[in-house]
Amino acid sequence: MSIDEKGIAANLRLSRIEAGLSQGDVGKHFGVTRQAVSMWEHGIHKVSAELAGQLAEYYGVSIENIYDPFRALMGVR
Repeated sequence: MSIDEKGIAANLRLSRIEAGLSQGDVGKHFGVTRQAVSMWEHGIHKVSAELAGQLAEYYGVSIENIYDPFRALMGVR
């Protein structure tokens, strides 16, 4: 997994937590299991650009926050 992929996965997790949502909440909203959300957040399954945009909107963050490879790694909020 590249640093970009690790960063995206970490940003998804950070954004979800900052939004005060559980993996179950996200899964229910998107019609997937909590385990699927966990796999996105661990980089096991990549999210499409379309899904990344939908997640960003749901979390109330910009798409740039999702794709910034250093945001979560550096703890920038």
